[in-house]
Amino acid sequence: INGLMKYAEQDEIPLYIRKFDTKKEVESLIKTIYSLELERNIEFEVGDLPVIMGDKLMLHQVLSNLISNAVKFTRLAPQAKIQIYAKLNEGFWEIYIKDNGIGIPDNASSKIFQLFKTAHDRSIFPGNGVGLSIVKQVIKRHQGKVWVDNNPDGGATFGFSIPEQNKKVG
Repeated sequence: INGLMKYAEQDEIPLYIRKFDTKKEVESLIKTIYSLELERNIEFEVGDLPVIMGDKLMLHQVLSNLISNAVKFTRLAPQAKIQIYAKLNEGFWEIYIKDNGIGIPDNASSKIFQLFKTAHDRSIFPGNGVGLSIVKQVIKRHQGKVWVDNNPDGGATFGFSIPEQNKKVG
């Protein structure tokens, strides 16, 4: 119910566009993850990340959902490795979260951003299928896109784009 309420309110909440330091936010999220995942051996590699314009609370939710998913789906890896990096591409910042987890089945990559859809057995990897729907909704409101690719060596890379100069959002 909480996930559904959070999803429903994403279109209703006004956007408060301000500078958002993605590096600072990612570092804060990683610190929290380390404190919660004491028994896990998770290696984070964080590259240069931009300061972008956007709604801080909503972009926090995007990064939290994507990084939390990377942590969840690397649970079976002996050495979990999560890379977070960005690049500027044709006027858009593209931010990537890459992991060495179980990846996304080919038949699921087109549906995982839909509400209540998941790629894996919920009894093994619990979830309600709302998190990636929220990510898509928030990024769309920021005039960006979200996608996922399987890595050739295993795992998945989630990416999203935000306009470099994000002045018109809705």
